[in-house]
Amino acid sequence: MNKKFIAGLCSCALAVSVMSFSAFAADGDLTSYEATTENVKTIGRTYYAEDTLWLNMSASGVEFTCTGSKVVFNFNNAGDNSRVGFFVNGKLSAIKMVKNKCSVALDLADGENTVKVVKFSEGPNSVLALDEILVDGETAIAPTADKTHKIEFIGDSITCGYGVEAAKGTESFSTTNENAAKAYAYQTALRLDADYSLVSASGFGIVSGYTGGDTPNTKSTMPQYYDKLGYSWNNVGEIGLPQTIDWDFDAFTPELVVVNLGTNDASYTKGDAEKCAEYEAGYVAFLKQIREKNPNAKILCTLGVMGQDLYPNIENAVAAYKAETSDENVYSFELSQQDSGKNGLAVDWHPTAASHTDAANELTAEINTLFGWDVKDAGEEDMYTFVDTDEKAVDAYYVTEDSSSESSSESSSEATSSDVSDADSTGSSTANSAASSKTTTNPSTGAAAGAVAITAVLAG
Repeated sequence: MNKKFIAGLCSCALAVSVMSFSAFAADGDLTSYEATTENVKTIGRTYYAEDTLWLNMSASGVEFTCTGSKVVFNFNNAGDNSRVGFFVNGKLSAIKMVKNKCSVALDLADGENTVKVVKFSEGPNSVLALDEILVDGETAIAPTADKTHKIEFIGDSITCGYGVEAAKGTESFSTTNENAAKAYAYQTALRLDADYSLVSASGFGIVSGYTGGDTPNTKSTMPQYYDKLGYSWNNVGEIGLPQTIDWDFDAFTPELVVVNLGTNDASYTKGDAEKCAEYEAGYVAFLKQIREKNPNAKILCTLGVMGQDLYPNIENAVAAYKAETSDENVYSFELSQQDSGKNGLAVDWHPTAASHTDAANELTAEINTLFGWDVKDAGEEDMYTFVDTDEKAVDAYYVTEDSSSESSSESSSEATSSDVSDADSTGSSTANSAASSKTTTNPSTGAAAGAVAITAVLAG
């Protein structure tokens, strides 16, 4: 579905603009498209309802081809500010923080362009709605072709890219320093030319999410939400929480499911034999659940980046599952523990981008060995190569739809001035300071506080 929309863009010193819905001035013809599968390729677990495409989980998004000189995205966000990446022709063009209702405009090259939007921040913190895509090209936008393979990654904060944009001790966790596109899962998908879906949330496990005590944190366990759209503390419009919406497994059929859960369970098991056996039993049950929903997929079970304590129990669980079911398409693989001496540490002892790259290289090589999938150069889309402090400052900028308030009015004027492009990496502009100062605490894990150093598994 599409319709003609008369709109223009405010002048801005940046090639990529952020503005309120009301910031358009009549300047030219834009055609409006809804983010349906007729118009875009959806990435990850998305949900179309109320004439809107809802993005919840890490690295969910859309990709399409289009012509014209510009494309505009109209968003609506619930919860904490969503961190969103915009790619044009395989190259990262911008990272923006999206708050409430706002629009993001990108300049395009001559001819056909491939445009991709990726939600860098994770599901619990926010739900992002893509209300509309506007382009000034004469031809309709169209979904991009499927990649060679399809992989689903099931994980925790490591898979989400938790705190990857900040060094340990410099910041508390917030959506401004999270980037799923720098995490091992996204990088692995790039190298294997695979479409992907990330089913992950910080602090989650198999039988227990992260806990500082001796009782399991059963609120943060992935099996109970695996067959749902996602998990969030925020509603999908008027429909309800993502964890109340059934996921359609026909919408994405992976060839391979990678499970990376156990880092948070270790905060509960603590080497206790009875609790480790409970983890093994829970793992076997989860493998059965995955197999029921993905009858033809291969399953690869891994662990190790933030601790290898429960990896032997994963091997036991895989062996027990295979013995019980005669299902031979299940494998296990131990990832190396992050080398903090070489690569440093990110927020709350989490892996840095370099450590994620090490893990992605290991996992990619193992998948190549097991299944013979070709490995390619990730190229410019590899987020590890994107280290731009000016862009990091700009990404902390957002504009709300409500331009009636004094603060919104001030932000709108900044959006069209050189102040935005001149903001330094500390977020010196008023708008940057407001966005950067917001810190999110995971109510299940207390992850933002960074207080539990000894276990080194906080919100894995």
